[in-house]
Amino acid sequence: MGINDIVRQFTFEIEDEIKSLSEDIKRLTSEIESIEQRKHQITTEIKRFHTEEREVKNKLHEADKQIETTEKELEDLERRKEELEESLWRQKEQRGEKEKELKRLRELLQKTQQKINNEEDVKHKCEVSLEKILSDKKEKESLKKDRLREALKTYIQRQEESLHLAFGSLEEKERQKRAMEEFNQARQRDPRIADLYEQREELTRLLKNASLESIQNYLKEKISNIEDEISKAFPGALGRNLSSVQGDNILEILYAIDKDQTVVFWLPFTYQSWAKVEQGEKSHREKNIICFLWNMITQLDLTREQCGLGSINELLCFWSDLSRDDVMILGQFNVVCNQENILKCILIEAPYDLQEALLNEG
Repeated sequence: MGINDIVRQFTFEIEDEIKSLSEDIKRLTSEIESIEQRKHQITTEIKRFHTEEREVKNKLHEADKQIETTEKELEDLERRKEELEESLWRQKEQRGEKEKELKRLRELLQKTQQKINNEEDVKHKCEVSLEKILSDKKEKESLKKDRLREALKTYIQRQEESLHLAFGSLEEKERQKRAMEEFNQARQRDPRIADLYEQREELTRLLKNASLESIQNYLKEKISNIEDEISKAFPGALGRNLSSVQGDNILEILYAIDKDQTVVFWLPFTYQSWAKVEQGEKSHREKNIICFLWNMITQLDLTREQCGLGSINELLCFWSDLSRDDVMILGQFNVVCNQENILKCILIEAPYDLQEALLNEG
């Protein structure tokens, strides 16, 4: 038995154990390496977990902040909700009041609309009445103008009579003067006439001095009887009406202002009377008219080119180039015949209504 065998004999058990241990060491070493690898992996995982943990913590912190913010917002919302609920309650209360106000206004509107309808009815009635009144007014205004024209025609007819009476007064004065001259001549020739005149004069003197009414009446009767006897023989000689003949005869000559601001006169005689003058009739009335017109033209200092005759609403008018101021300065003129003033003519502007009725439609 060699050494190797002896050695193997003495060591084979140990070698088996060593081999087993070596295998165990190899196995354990391998296991340790595996553990180290796993440990490294686990450490890496742990690092990753720590990183993730930090991230999660950060996220958790952010989440906490968000939760805190959200909770704060929620609290704000709760508070806002309370405020909004309170505001909503007030708004609903106000809405209720507004509904009441709306109802009241609708009732007022309905009443007001009814008033409007009533007013429309009244307005319609007023319009109907107004239309009738306007029609009546227009008719009355037309009637008034007709009446004004008729009034002026009547006035002019009366003026014409006054004009002829004024000329008649002149004739009467002439007759009385002639009768007085004849009476005075008769007193010189006829003793009876002279005696009647002396009696009248003496009785008149006594009448002035008489104080008793009975004596005055007696004397007046005597004087009247004597005057009647004288008047039968010499009509007008005593001049009983001479004072009325010699009194001032005044005639108002109406004028109006035409649209061109010149004056139009209405003559104191009718268109028909002037037509007789144009036809050549020569009675006292036509002569009186010619005399009047000649005096008017002469004393107003008008030339043929400054005046003329015309017709407005069938009334004879005398147009001129005189202005209102010219006429107001002139004021009046006299009608002279046989060197005596027989008539004073005062120039008067016609009433406005009369001018409107004639000139605006003439």
